[in-house]
Amino acid sequence: MNRFLYTARAVCVGLFITQIIATLHVYLSNGDLYRTIVTISDAGYLAIPNRRVLSTLNGFGPAFYGAWFFTLSIGAGLSIFAVCCAWVWDRIFGRHWAFLVPLGLLWLATLLAVNRQAFPL
Repeated sequence: MNRFLYTARAVCVGLFITQIIATLHVYLSNGDLYRTIVTISDAGYLAIPNRRVLSTLNGFGPAFYGAWFFTLSIGAGLSIFAVCCAWVWDRIFGRHWAFLVPLGLLWLATLLAVNRQAFPL
């Protein structure tokens, strides 16, 4: 298979998975923001965002389009980083498994540190 097509396919799959995860995360975050703003508004305080924007927070559309920011920034960066790591593993380390153990442990530690508080529920 052509290496360029393989790389492009790997990056596209990474972006697709990022879009799914980010859409779910933004949707849950928007629901939490909606409940908070309604509580603030019911208490008599000025709520920002206003009622016109507030009504759209529970929809799928704003979550999907809001997730594009994460997909095109974090998702693209992580996908390109993964392709670069695969290239280094193949070309420099000769696909030796000993390189993957420290990299996997570093990746696991990073994931645990970033996701300490997990998704907003």
